[in-house]
Amino acid sequence: MNAYYFCIFLLATLTLCLGLLVSIGRGVFGQFIGHSNAPNDTLHKWVRAHANCAEYVPISMILLYLVSLNPVGSWVFWFVILLTVCRFIFVAGILIPSTMATPNPIRFIGAMGTFFFGLGLSVAFLLQLLQDWGFGLYQMAGQINPWDNHT
Repeated sequence: MNAYYFCIFLLATLTLCLGLLVSIGRGVFGQFIGHSNAPNDTLHKWVRAHANCAEYVPISMILLYLVSLNPVGSWVFWFVILLTVCRFIFVAGILIPSTMATPNPIRFIGAMGTFFFGLGLSVAFLLQLLQDWGFGLYQMAGQINPWDNHT
């Protein structure tokens, strides 16, 4: 199984499940348009978790797919796994605490991990582009890239 595609599946499933949770919550709480902005309101927390996923998951999924095409190092695999884990941690940091009024370490770790590993995957994609354009680190040093299939 391709771990890159499995992580894309997990992120898509997370976002869709949160969307379903919001839809069900709207019916349960009788709030069909908008929601309370109270930081301890359950529907508000569900909406924020889903909205945050809708903001960060699409670009994450695109990066995961792009770096899966030609990984530039084993570190890319771990960044893909950790980015996916951080998205789940962030959602837990919104849904588990009783309020969003105060920062919490779970949400902080999820957010910082998303930024760090997402930016790292952006760099991995840039390295792929440079490699494709003949400016890769291995080509510039006159070495064979161990990630290429040389037979």
